[in-house]
Amino acid sequence: MLKTNRGLIKWLFFSIITFGIYAFVLIAKKAEETNITCKGDGKETKGFWIYLLLSIVTFGIYPIVWGFQVVERHATYLRAHNEKEILSGLGWLLWSYVGGLLFGIGAFVAMYLDIKQWNKVNEIHNRKYGLNN
Repeated sequence: MLKTNRGLIKWLFFSIITFGIYAFVLIAKKAEETNITCKGDGKETKGFWIYLLLSIVTFGIYPIVWGFQVVERHATYLRAHNEKEILSGLGWLLWSYVGGLLFGIGAFVAMYLDIKQWNKVNEIHNRKYGLNN
């Protein structure tokens, strides 16, 4: 069963007390779970080590591409299951980077909506395969 109860406050708290390590753990989990839930779309979300390597090599551009692609895969999954998307890839970009000009609040809105959408995708997947308790 995939987790469906992740939240922004928990992410912030654990990221702070682990000096950012928890955020990396969530990147790995998001890649793994996205590849499970969105298996039929013919795409693959790269895991943490490729994420880290390409982040360094591209001077920080790859995390933007990676984030956009994951959010877009989740949005496509929701639409394919007759659910309304919470966030599109473009919406994520706008909240993360343009919304970041609003004293950094936009980045938190993007993360909140991203986590909410990830939970919804996992919930649908669990229900589809009878993995709910």
